[in-house]
Amino acid sequence: MRVARRRAARTLSLCIVLALLAGCSASHGDRPPAAASTPATTAQPAPPPDRLQRGDGDPAAEWQRLYRQGDAALGATPDVAAATAWAEAALDRATAAGYDARGVVFASGAVEIHLRFRSDADYFAPPRSDWIALVFDEAGITRRGVLLVVEAPDGSPTFVAGHGVCYADCAMPATSPGTPLADAARARTRLSVVVRDIGDRRPPIDVDVCGPGAATGELCDALGIDRYGLVPPQASDTSCSGVPSPTVEVRGAIDGVALDQQYGTCTDGTVQRWIRLLTDAGAMPAGWMGAEG
Repeated sequence: MRVARRRAARTLSLCIVLALLAGCSASHGDRPPAAASTPATTAQPAPPPDRLQRGDGDPAAEWQRLYRQGDAALGATPDVAAATAWAEAALDRATAAGYDARGVVFASGAVEIHLRFRSDADYFAPPRSDWIALVFDEAGITRRGVLLVVEAPDGSPTFVAGHGVCYADCAMPATSPGTPLADAARARTRLSVVVRDIGDRRPPIDVDVCGPGAATGELCDALGIDRYGLVPPQASDTSCSGVPSPTVEVRGAIDGVALDQQYGTCTDGTVQRWIRLLTDAGAMPAGWMGAEG
């Protein structure tokens, strides 16, 4: 089944409540001092958490929470051992592609796979953006009982796909990192934005956000603080249908990383984020969205 990103009349919220283990810590009691003839030993760091965890909870409840397929989906759940082997292979592919990858296998045989970008540079210029093909190992084909979550460097989800559908329109603007661009990164940032109405009913809004043409530095400051939500990467192996939306074209570079993105119908959350930012900064007329063309 080819994944289709759909804007629903009512927002489909996906609440990811599973907290993966953040790590292990070692505790050492007091030790007597080493004898003079014995070389001093160095405490070893705690091992990293296993990349594949076992999920707790009621299998039926987890299945329905993650995949929204109802009781009928529980008729033939995957074997846990087979699901574990499949998840390990998927994590191997993701790690080889340059992502930090981890997963959870539930008692039902359901699997949750997380891919996290390792840096801002990777986030803005992904090593691969065919995430479905990367994880499921089949271009455009999802696997029943698997949830894919792609995360920004801070861990907030920016793309979520289940069996045959994408939740919250697939694209979910990541939370803000909350930290501005460093001075050196800002010096390498040049960005312009064009907002176009549906069917070009009114003239486009063209704004220099960062760079010599920017009217003030406030927009560039705001871009740096909210860069994950304003310029998220997009999956290259999904199709999309939905209600027409205004579009936002983002071109230039952040910290020297070239960007050329267009957000629209299937990334409406990002479009609305830009419109709020530009309106609040006075770079876009208030009420532009509601004005008559």
